Amino acid sequence: MFNFELKFSELFTPVLYIAPGIFILWRAKGIQNVLRFLARYFNISYTDKRMKELDESWFNIQLFRFTTGINISTIESARLIQEKLNTGELKASLFTFTSNWGDITRVVKRWEPVMTYVTAFFFFVLGSLAWYEQSTLVYNYTRVDYGNLSYYISNDNVIMNPISSPPNTSEARSKKDCEEALKTGVIPEGSLFDNSCKYLLNNSDVSKKRLNGEIEKVNTTKRNLTILSYLYCILSVLWAFTFYRFTQANIAVRAIIPTAGRKP
Repeated sequence: MFNFELKFSELFTPVLYIAPGIFILWRAKGIQNVLRFLARYFNISYTDKRMKELDESWFNIQLFRFTTGINISTIESARLIQEKLNTGELKASLFTFTSNWGDITRVVKRWEPVMTYVTAFFFFVLGSLAWYEQSTLVYNYTRVDYGNLSYYISNDNVIMNPISSPPNTSEARSKKDCEEALKTGVIPEGSLFDNSCKYLLNNSDVSKKRLNGEIEKVNTTKRNLTILSYLYCILSVLWAFTFYRFTQANIAVRAIIPTAGRKP
């Protein structure tokens, strides 16, 4: 129990430090903004009067973006939106997951929704393809295709399966099954099933090492494809969902604040 807790701590303690750092960098929109926040904290500023004024305006905009998560480009937009938030005409929850799509007051081009949702669908297709590819692999089995059949070989079993359908581990044949089949001669000599059984029953160190190497490659490939499938599908959902949230917030902002984002 102590060993497990130690390993768990060693694994997740760095994550507890790294994750907040990544979140701060993402929220601040880059390391350069974090450095400028730090400069202001240590009272490091410009000596030029005009640069000081511009820096003040920049800081107010970035602070508004950092604390609210609302992406704006001008101080006028920040003032107008904050006023509507104060009066309740706009809700803070409306802007959740919207900051990555740019200035909330900008005009959304007609082609943007089409391209965005097509891209999201493309990511979903990639995730589905990755999932299909991993579904044809079985952990701890290497796979050989022959004709209309796929043969899956592990250290203890052989599975015969139609090449177009997922493998069924409940129909695995053990070493004992192979021994009996070879003795009775029900397996055609030289067939892939015959060779698979002989390969399974081969107890030489070289054969076992080769089989274990192939199984490890299959396990790694299946694991990577599964992760890619989840990532692409999650990315697809987030891509479409966050853009939808952005368009809804954009419509609400431009309806209540028609001049938002434009200098008077």
